[in-house]
Amino acid sequence: MARIGTMAGYIKRNMPTAEMGGINKGDLTEQQAADLAAFILSQERPDFVEKANDWPNGDRPDDVPYETKAKKVKEEVSQGPEEEKKK
Repeated sequence: MARIGTMAGYIKRNMPTAEMGGINKGDLTEQQAADLAAFILSQERPDFVEKANDWPNGDRPDDVPYETKAKKVKEEVSQGPEEEKKK
C-alpha cells in the first residue's frame, strides 16, 4: 500500500465507504484517487526497520526506493553465471 498505484486503486474501489457529500463508494475519478494517494503517501511516517526483509523470494519491484536483501540476492544470482563465463 506504500506505492501510489496500489493505493490509488484501493481508494478508487473502496472510498468513501458510504455515501458522503453526494459521492458513493467507487465514484471517485482516477485523478481524485491518485491525488488522495499522493497526499497520504507524502505524509511523514515512521521508518520500518525490518523493511530490508521485504520480498524474500527476490521478486522486489523496480520502483522500491530502498535496499532490500531480496535485491542483493537477485543481483548475486544474476551475476553468478557471468562471473563464471569470464574465467
